[in-house]
Amino acid sequence: MIYFQGFRVDLPIRNKRARGQQGNYPIKLFYTSNMPIILQSALVSNLYFISQLLYKRYGGNFLVQLLGRWQAIEYGGNMVPVGGLVYYISPPQSLLQVSASGTRGALAAVLVWAGRAGDEGSRQLTSR
Repeated sequence: MIYFQGFRVDLPIRNKRARGQQGNYPIKLFYTSNMPIILQSALVSNLYFISQLLYKRYGGNFLVQLLGRWQAIEYGGNMVPVGGLVYYISPPQSLLQVSASGTRGALAAVLVWAGRAGDEGSRQLTSR
């Protein structure tokens, strides 16, 4: 992970007003911050909560099932997503689940990395 954080691309920048003045602007390709991860986790948690409420109340509705289908597990009484959008944005719990549904594992990885990607570049560009 630390090795990938060192990857950078230098973006050449030229000033239109001052001729001949140019510089390089380094952009990190792999940025890790906690704020995008926290925001993504909060969004997913709220989506889970709303989906469970709707599924308990209106489980037969097509749009509610499209958002998420839930199943109570035998031990603990918790509910786990078994279909719909919330199933695909939930991270797999084991490597067996990743191999059974590669799409789900790939999508979970993309969602986590997408939350991290835009934060640093936009912050750096707006600060100059």
